[in-house]
Amino acid sequence: MRSMAPEHISASQVETYFMCGESYRRRYLEGEISPPGLAAVKGKSGHKVLELNNKQKIASRTDFPESHMKDIASDAVEEGFSEEVLLSGDERSVGISKLKAATKDELISSIPAIMDSAKLVQPVQVEALQEIHIPSVGKSIKYIMDVETEDGGIIDYKFTKAKKSKKDADTNLGLSTYALAYYAKHKEFPKGIALHNFVSGKSPRLNIVATDRTYLDFKIVLKRFETAITGIEAGVFTPANSGHWKCDPRYCGYYRSCPYINTERK
Repeated sequence: MRSMAPEHISASQVETYFMCGESYRRRYLEGEISPPGLAAVKGKSGHKVLELNNKQKIASRTDFPESHMKDIASDAVEEGFSEEVLLSGDERSVGISKLKAATKDELISSIPAIMDSAKLVQPVQVEALQEIHIPSVGKSIKYIMDVETEDGGIIDYKFTKAKKSKKDADTNLGLSTYALAYYAKHKEFPKGIALHNFVSGKSPRLNIVATDRTYLDFKIVLKRFETAITGIEAGVFTPANSGHWKCDPRYCGYYRSCPYINTERK
């Protein structure tokens, strides 16, 4: 049988596969790129602010001023809305111009929280595409770590409406993958692992969630990669459970044409 698995695999691919194999098949094997929703546009735009600040900070060791970060945020949202955005019926009725303005205002209001995070971080590597080869997985694992810090830490950024928990950080597959890659690179565990979670609302705030990883975590994350690859190679692409939050036209660009959804039901 011809191999169906891609040459490389990543934590985001594995998470997609286990959440909804049909989404994985269409995105990574068929190449159907689904447009991002509003939350994804905001998250990507927020990451751009942090990425540009951190990259220049490697040499300057100084953060951008608040005004410049706000300008980056505004430009990033403009760029995000320059392409198609996945909208619900209610969102479409609001209108794209108002949605863009609201998204921009929401992100700009988070800049003080972003600056609270930035002042704690001295980066040495930012958003670099890297890979490690694990013999048991049989493929290279590609990853883009948000930040590796001067003091041996790993930070992953999340923009959410609800505050991330300790359990969220402890079970995050991306952080487990980054920690494994850090260990493979440095032959030691990272000295700190954390989510820097930017929680939106009337008063946006920074929520830092510390976690760690052990050898057992590495064993588990590799088992997840191995199991996903086995299923992909076998052509097994199970849909998400009925009622899963992802099975919603607001969050899944494949919803309207999914063979596992009764789209005639209102």
